[in-house]
Amino acid sequence: MGGLTPKEIATEFGLRDPQRRALTRLDATLEAIKRSSDLREPLDDVLASLPGPLSFDTNFPSFGFDMATGIGKTKLAAASIVYLARNGYSRNFFFIVPGETIYAKLIRELTPGEPDYLFRGIGGFDDIRLVTGDDYLFRETLTVTEDPLTVYVFNIQKLLSGGTRQRYKFHTFQETLGASFADTIRDKGDLVVLMDESHRYRGPEYFAAIQGLGPMLGMEFSATPAFRGNVIYEYSLKQAIADGWVKRLRPIYRQNDAAFDEELDELKLIDGLKVHEQTKLELDTYADATGAKRIRPMVLINIELIDRANELAKKLEEDFGYAGRVLVIHSRSDDEEERQLVELESERSSIEIVVHVNRLREGWDVRNIFTIIPLRASISNTLTEQTIGRGVRLPFGVNNREELARPEVATLSVICYQRGRDNYARIIASAGQLGITEDDVADAADVKDTERVTVERTNFKSTIRVPEVEAKIQSTVEFTAFAPKVELTDDEAVAKLIGVDIVEGEQEEVGVATATVLNDPVAHLAQTLLDRVAELTAKDAPTVARIVKAYLKSATGSDEKSEWDSYLEGKRRYAREDLLRQIRANIQKDSEVEYKVTDANIEFGPYETVLPVGSGVSDYKTVPNREIRRSLVGGYARTLYQGYRFDAQQEKWLADALDRDDSDVDEWLKVPEGKLAIQIPAGRYLPDLIARSGGAMYLLEVKQAREVDEKNPAVVEKARRAREWCEAVTKATGAEWRYYLLRHDRIKEGDKLKGILAGAVALDAFIR
Repeated sequence: MGGLTPKEIATEFGLRDPQRRALTRLDATLEAIKRSSDLREPLDDVLASLPGPLSFDTNFPSFGFDMATGIGKTKLAAASIVYLARNGYSRNFFFIVPGETIYAKLIRELTPGEPDYLFRGIGGFDDIRLVTGDDYLFRETLTVTEDPLTVYVFNIQKLLSGGTRQRYKFHTFQETLGASFADTIRDKGDLVVLMDESHRYRGPEYFAAIQGLGPMLGMEFSATPAFRGNVIYEYSLKQAIADGWVKRLRPIYRQNDAAFDEELDELKLIDGLKVHEQTKLELDTYADATGAKRIRPMVLINIELIDRANELAKKLEEDFGYAGRVLVIHSRSDDEEERQLVELESERSSIEIVVHVNRLREGWDVRNIFTIIPLRASISNTLTEQTIGRGVRLPFGVNNREELARPEVATLSVICYQRGRDNYARIIASAGQLGITEDDVADAADVKDTERVTVERTNFKSTIRVPEVEAKIQSTVEFTAFAPKVELTDDEAVAKLIGVDIVEGEQEEVGVATATVLNDPVAHLAQTLLDRVAELTAKDAPTVARIVKAYLKSATGSDEKSEWDSYLEGKRRYAREDLLRQIRANIQKDSEVEYKVTDANIEFGPYETVLPVGSGVSDYKTVPNREIRRSLVGGYARTLYQGYRFDAQQEKWLADALDRDDSDVDEWLKVPEGKLAIQIPAGRYLPDLIARSGGAMYLLEVKQAREVDEKNPAVVEKARRAREWCEAVTKATGAEWRYYLLRHDRIKEGDKLKGILAGAVALDAFIR
């Protein structure tokens, strides 16, 4: 096999323009090294030979390709193998993938004779030698003198050593080899490591395993690289959409929307299914008109918790008429569900809706995803792009959108909340790389399915006694006849679904948005005001009703309830926000709270929290800081529960100090959700931690320094009432209670409690 140029290889593979440019960039980079150095030279020498500000975080030269999902990173990797082999760089290629789905798919694509064989028709590559993480102990003994071109395919987990993973025997001595398989690989000398979804391998254990292979060269492929210093080629999703290599991306939001926030999740689901049914009709019409094969469009719904996913699937089948057409996928899915997932594109499948819980980030995509409905309350930028990436591949077997008679039928619709109020909307509407940052990659790299779990008590004999405290709030509310103080436009009241082309910025009306039907909008508005203003009680209901009616009369210029109902249909959310602001502004700021200590104590029984599935308890001494927010941190000696979830590093460091300072602290606990809720005029306040030191009880709260410096009114109010609460409990029980407000920037890892308390906020000046 003679050497070939990138252009010749691109023609042989039929590479798309972005893939061809990436291969050309690899060629130019390696040629620059060859002119003055060698890949096996020290890294500093390799870097010195390269143009531009490149850097490596590996102990070998490794070049990154930041390419959008759907462009064909695997085909680019195959073309790179051919380029490197034909130009004399290597005959040993080690392909690393992050999960079983990609692993199985890649093995099929690298198996000669399979329909999707990546090297089909490529001269000299009709029968490569394939060694996998399942058969490597048997295949390597077949080495022959002619040194065949070999591609190894391993799931990243199969490279690890120690613990239960040692069953893979990758690092264990084998008599047939005279060494471990890891040693055999290291001895190759020309090993090239190809890392698919490379952002997944920056964790210490995985990273060490890859570097331990001793490769000559690395190639990293990812749409969301965790390390960018080595990136030699970039091609964003937005550019791919503009160039037509993937579906058109259309975020859909609600225009003229008056729905309350609490209604939006339900409306989003209904609107998304409405778009799905409309898409089915459009695709059938297109297929009939062009003679193309009909395809079955699908909806992808991502949701946060497994139990919520199961509830949603039942609702979709029973209430929305999709019985037998819904598939739920999460870490506990059985073999039959996994089989259905793999066969979604086959004619045998009847699935129209896939509900997933953090399950389909990489390695899974089908061409007939046309609608995405994100129902998760919170989602990182990286996970968002990866979720979108599941549906961007083109339908109808075309290579570019312009090959379609009507390119617009290849559209991926993402159902957002109101524009700018949904994470998907923000990311889709942003420029460049869709807003991806290194922090987002770090946060999302190990996202797992989540579930609600019960945290049990330990055997620790707690002596903390927290009394039940009742609160009587006396506030004076000035009830007046409020008139609208916001500009409410005269736009048509009917809410519409509006799609946005993120490349051109053009908008299109998709249809009428679903509206919640309220039997009595006026009464509903009055009730929501009562529910949201803590100072209002049931006895104020008649007065609130009068305020609402006066407001609506002023807004509409009419006494007719039908006019009021029509007005609220299009503007109820704005009206409520306006009334809430005016009512709260008229409540006197000097509300008095009387705390009455009862004879009963708070029961600190087992509590519930949301955690990644099967995560267990992480020891506080070894848990990485980046894992604190999504781990159950335990291993503490002097506290009541097996573990806690912390909202911030400083909160966890404070807990560490409490457990470590046995000379100053007798015991402590992080207050479980819902326990020790101090009633304040604006609602309820839940402090962070309780500690007992000698005869005193400490109520401890960690706040952002900015909120303290700016005297955030909510923080001031909580501090005032917490101190009043402590004074009342001290007086009633004889046990001294003290409240400490702690700035986050004055808590450091390894601090002692006395030092932390010495930096507490001076309450007298703060709450004045």
